[in-house]
Amino acid sequence: MRCVKNKNKVISISIVSFVFVLGIYIYNSGNDSNSFVKYIETNTTKRNYLENNVKVSPTKNNTKKDIVFIKPDRSNIVRDIASVEDVEKIDKLKNLKTKQAAMVHSQGSHQRSSDFSSNETGYAILKDVFAVKKEFAEGLNLEPFEEKLGYYFYQTTEEKPEEAQMVVENNASGTFGVFTGVLKVTLYDFQDYMDLLDGISHEISNVNENTNLVFYKIADYKLAIEAYNNLKTSPKVKRVNLEILEYQRSSR
Repeated sequence: MRCVKNKNKVISISIVSFVFVLGIYIYNSGNDSNSFVKYIETNTTKRNYLENNVKVSPTKNNTKKDIVFIKPDRSNIVRDIASVEDVEKIDKLKNLKTKQAAMVHSQGSHQRSSDFSSNETGYAILKDVFAVKKEFAEGLNLEPFEEKLGYYFYQTTEEKPEEAQMVVENNASGTFGVFTGVLKVTLYDFQDYMDLLDGISHEISNVNENTNLVFYKIADYKLAIEAYNNLKTSPKVKRVNLEILEYQRSSR
């Protein structure tokens, strides 16, 4: 009889201990009713990863199993990174490059009006090519074949837009440049700048008295070339450049 009582007492103590431990677990888990579910989900995820990334193969004696981790296949990751927008940009760039290559190939067929020299470099004026600053190109129904120095370059035999600027071709390199009509003149005496181009319609776009440098802008390209040739031999002029936007780091 005493043994039965002792046995019941042990069982009661075990039950109380179990309830006490369970209560502590629930309290520590913040009364989260989903803790057990999260535990199951976490272990399920681990199991799925092991099934997909671990290869179990028997050894020769078939008493043990070797675990070999398989390196995940990343061949599709690069393709997934590029969005539809990125692909469109790449395709557009490819088309632009193709047009540039075709344009370079057909340079000999451009309509040339005349040749001139600037800073000992020969140029040809192109009738069927023009350039427009990017901010003025939005309404044009033409595709540019080249983009550089803030300009889009177009080829057409149709009427050119009001914002079009003349394009010239470097006879030596075959590259295109924007003819701005700007003369950059360095004077011996700064006081001569006001009457230097008397008789020629022009604007003074920039003046630096410290260096005797004056920028004259002439809208008519023929007058600009004529003034450039005259100023090269003027006793008042130390140096003169006819600006042609051709390269990123220099202007002529």
